[in-house]
Amino acid sequence: MKLRQIAIASVIVLFPLTLLATTASAEEAESSKAPVQATIDDFAWFGGHWLGEENGDETMIEENWGIPHNGLILGMFRQDSPRQTFYELMSLAETDSGSVELRIKHFNPGLVAWEEKDEMVLFELMNVKESHATFVDEKGTRLVYDRDGDLLVVALESDRDGETRRMEFRFRQAPF
Repeated sequence: MKLRQIAIASVIVLFPLTLLATTASAEEAESSKAPVQATIDDFAWFGGHWLGEENGDETMIEENWGIPHNGLILGMFRQDSPRQTFYELMSLAETDSGSVELRIKHFNPGLVAWEEKDEMVLFELMNVKESHATFVDEKGTRLVYDRDGDLLVVALESDRDGETRRMEFRFRQAPF
């Protein structure tokens, strides 16, 4: 009987430790995972002039992406509304590790930067397919791009309190 109690106590103590070790190993594996391999040409589908609206036609949103050249695509986002106007300058660039990263710098009207002079928000590539790409920043916030013909959906996703929160921007391709 005593031996059985010791065995049960061992399982009760060791099982959670095993779970912790497994979780830590999974997190270590995730953080040490090799960068997703891609070239800037994998993002040619970003290219174009994209227009959208939020809250009916009260808020205009616009995103422009250039063409791939020398390992780089430059982009711009603008949100213009009665309650908030801001801009983003964006670059998609090839990295030395064989991946692509997205860098974003935010501005208020008058080109007053949100971030300090040498700072920006850096998103690393999680995955890319024909017309889908997901990037993640150091806080775990995901930026998801999906294109279907002349529709571009850009979503900002974050996990809080066990829930995924998603803010979606829907654009239609427009002439310049």
